[in-house]
Amino acid sequence: MLLFSLNVFLKPVTLNCGHSACQKCIVTLARISPKCHRCRAPFTGNGLTVNYILDTITRELKVKCLSEGCAWSGIYPRAEDHYNECPKLEETCKNANCKHVATRETMPAHVDVCPKLLLPCGDCKLMIPRDGIQHHRQSTCVNSPVQCPLDCGTVLPRYVDFSRFLEQSISQ
Repeated sequence: MLLFSLNVFLKPVTLNCGHSACQKCIVTLARISPKCHRCRAPFTGNGLTVNYILDTITRELKVKCLSEGCAWSGIYPRAEDHYNECPKLEETCKNANCKHVATRETMPAHVDVCPKLLLPCGDCKLMIPRDGIQHHRQSTCVNSPVQCPLDCGTVLPRYVDFSRFLEQSISQ
């Protein structure tokens, strides 16, 4: 039994030069650089024929998942579907600048507490990473309330022009 890998041909096709490749990969390659990946001979994505001998071999190839703790095994054509859903596959958190790695099955618990999860500021509604929200509210949020500099006890949004209040205070 082969350990699962996505680098075995699935629906192998043979090019004019005689080399074979995965049909899905070669069609994609044809749009980018229509040259054989082995000998660089030009080819077109049209009229590619399935290599039935290689196709039979890969269709019946028994594989198993490489993710630690996953017991899945099956035939190669089903491996890509399993790979896309394997709960034991390790992945990196999708929140920007978060480098946390966990299995798919445990990632939702991390996302719930991820320091890089974007949360709306309660005052200005900007989306701020969880680990920066306190600094944002204390230092940069224009709508965060601040105490009046005259110590009158009034709470004002940070964006208020305090010079007007200072002028009134001085004139009184």
